[in-house]
Amino acid sequence: MNTSARDRLIQTTALLLQSQGYNSTGLNQVLQQSGVPKGSLYHYFPGGKEDLAIAAIQQSTLAVQASLQMIAGRHSSLQASVEAAIDYFINELESSQFSKGCPVATIALEQAGVNSRIQAACELAYATWQAALIALFAAHGKSNAEQLAERLLIALEGGLILSRARRDCKALRQVKSELSIYLS
Repeated sequence: MNTSARDRLIQTTALLLQSQGYNSTGLNQVLQQSGVPKGSLYHYFPGGKEDLAIAAIQQSTLAVQASLQMIAGRHSSLQASVEAAIDYFINELESSQFSKGCPVATIALEQAGVNSRIQAACELAYATWQAALIALFAAHGKSNAEQLAERLLIALEGGLILSRARRDCKALRQVKSELSIYLS
């Protein structure tokens, strides 16, 4: 399948933002790695790097959500669904030598305090994932689905950041081993 120039720019930017953050991702690097001419970048993203970063955050949000929904759909129990999701993140970290953690965390930590448009995109990403968790908990009859979803999202995000910083998935494995705390 032939990927459009716009999609290649977004995908390349999403991967670079995830692994190296906003400040370390240059437009020349994006252009070189995507193989897209410079004129296309400004055609699709008139606001330059900021517009491209927001599109990449949106694409990453949807990609993670789709992956997690697919994983959850394979399991009948809530516990098995969440364990499989944690295994997904562990695999992403380990298979990338810890360069691929949460696709939003790196840019959120770097830009949320200084760029209101990027902050809003990051906030929407987390809200989207939390809504998916709420739906998962509600589908399994949890009356406190909102509280559980927030608790689990906090644990997962903290586990991802610690695992990446330590280059060891012990924190995520601990979240997995203590799932009863997050599911009741």
